[in-house]
Amino acid sequence: MYTFECCSLILGIPFLFLFSTYPLVKRLTYWDKEDDQKAGVKSTALLFGDSTKQWTTGFAIACIAGFALSVFHAGLGWAYYVCLAAAAGHLAWQIWTVDLSSADDFSSKFVSNQWFGAIVFGGTLAGRLLS
Repeated sequence: MYTFECCSLILGIPFLFLFSTYPLVKRLTYWDKEDDQKAGVKSTALLFGDSTKQWTTGFAIACIAGFALSVFHAGLGWAYYVCLAAAAGHLAWQIWTVDLSSADDFSSKFVSNQWFGAIVFGGTLAGRLLS
């Protein structure tokens, strides 16, 4: 049986590839609306159009479900799930309140993702310490 740290390493290695290739793949996929229109590159914001919030909601649900499933298998305690619920609330707030036509609002919501990460990280620590 693998330890928690070993599983984290095994699961984290594929993401290293994603993080390192993102800038290159950006030129081939649909990801940032106004800048991509100006540069003439594809973006999911352009692709999704009026259904952007619905797609984002689906991705957020998949994200939370993935975190919950991985933590269930890791055996973290109840405190993680409390923090995960708070993180889900943060994502819901972002999606509900973002004005997709305002670059400033969109940017501030994007920057607020640091709080999502902090909540999940705090939940991981709390779930580990209180389990």
